[in-house]
Amino acid sequence: MKATSATGVTGFVLHTIDGYVFRVYEKDTEAFRDYDLHHWDLEVRIVDEDAVFYELDNGKKLLDYSPATLGIDQ
Repeated sequence: MKATSATGVTGFVLHTIDGYVFRVYEKDTEAFRDYDLHHWDLEVRIVDEDAVFYELDNGKKLLDYSPATLGIDQ
């Protein structure tokens, strides 16, 4: 087994059929590596400007794309 620190790595959390993965793209290419996400309490900072928190009338809370991206009139 080879272990390498992930501190400071930028990637994407993706929901797949098999669960969640952390996708890391290689610099200047379209190549990527998917890592199965097993970390239970991973700290994340959202840098995607198209990410928006929603609180629905029924109290449910969501993190999704912006209303403009989703085609939602406000």
